Amino acid sequence: MDDEQSELDQTYVIAHHQGPGLLHHVNPRVGLRENDFRALADYARSLTASRTTG
Repeated sequence: MDDEQSELDQTYVIAHHQGPGLLHHVNPRVGLRENDFRALADYARSLTASRTTG
């Protein structure tokens, strides 16, 4: 989670992160909001689901 992301961030995560990763933009003017926490929870659930089905 960050308020500033670029293609370089995506490249870094792909190159250095062995597991799944989520790059999620947070609006610096408002900070973390309910939809940000929902996105994180949805992502965590997707990881759990993929472990049980795959």
